Amino acid sequence: MHKLKYVSSRGNIFELDVPEASIGTGTSLRGYKPGYTLGTRSVSGISSNAQEVPLDLFVEGFELAEKMSQEFEFDFNKQQPGELVFNNEWRQRAYIAKSDVQSVFHDQASVALTAILLDGAWHKSHVKSFDIVRDEAQSDWLNLPTNTPYNLGITRPPKQLEIQALSECPVKLVIYGAALQPRIVIGDNTYSFTLTVPAGGRLVVDGTKARKAITLVTETGDVSDRFDVGNRGSGKGSGNYCFEPLKTGYQNISWDGTFGFDIEWWETRGGLPWNS
Repeated sequence: MHKLKYVSSRGNIFELDVPEASIGTGTSLRGYKPGYTLGTRSVSGISSNAQEVPLDLFVEGFELAEKMSQEFEFDFNKQQPGELVFNNEWRQRAYIAKSDVQSVFHDQASVALTAILLDGAWHKSHVKSFDIVRDEAQSDWLNLPTNTPYNLGITRPPKQLEIQALSECPVKLVIYGAALQPRIVIGDNTYSFTLTVPAGGRLVVDGTKARKAITLVTETGDVSDRFDVGNRGSGKGSGNYCFEPLKTGYQNISWDGTFGFDIEWWETRGGLPWNS
């Protein structure tokens, strides 16, 4: 295992792949254990559940061991999860819930840790930004050197997003003001909101968490819950669901061009990749 670190709820970082502190190959993090229900020649209720995994930690230096122990205990006792981060790409909320010292030699110790992986899956974030389309009205027609009795229009290529993942991806939108009744079409789903995002502000539509959220942040930093402004249609798959996950492959994107926005999507998988 390389390039793995634990980031505590207070932002303290502990590297877990350095000579002073190492979990070795970390094989337990590469497996996956989804929840499911077996039926007659079938399986149903597949879900990503929190799970316990063992980690064997070698640590050198009692001062470092004490700092790690205190931080692990703080997060768990306060119920404020930290995060395991692999290769600065794959992330998962986690607790280090148990610590069992196996041996001590001089200032070196072997410790059996029990990590609780809260999300049941690792996620890798991808972001793409779309800017305001300026001077749209003035550039819709070809400017020919001679007059003609008709206008020749410009064919604009559609905006596209490529989702390279094994399955659909949870999505987070950040819409920048000013935006009047913002509406974005991605693939076959429309993401629409019944409010005006003020100039300098932003609307954050977060479908990446178990608890969905829509938050308005003003230019001065005031934050308000605006879950009520999201069009949720009749739920996932209805074509008008503001938290609709993104499908894999190429997705066409359209909007009126009067505002800019970011699309963040989470590529997810049960275990860490073997090829990194």
